[in-house]
Amino acid sequence: MAVQNGRDLLIKMDMTGDGQFETIAGLRATRLGFNAETVDVTSLESEGRWRELLGGAGVRSASISGSGVFRDGTTD
Repeated sequence: MAVQNGRDLLIKMDMTGDGQFETIAGLRATRLGFNAETVDVTSLESEGRWRELLGGAGVRSASISGSGVFRDGTTD
């Protein structure tokens, strides 16, 4: 796949596990978001009833929304 416009998001996969990624499709991305949240373990027994967070733990997520999936320069 040749050079794409900046608004295009290429979807790549490591097909063999050797770190060489291959472009399998593209998406006209309209929104890309990343989020990280802590794990709250506060309970009635929390010291001083202060908020407690679980150390070294968290939840990470990513979301993509868009339209117009394309597979090559012709469908782009």
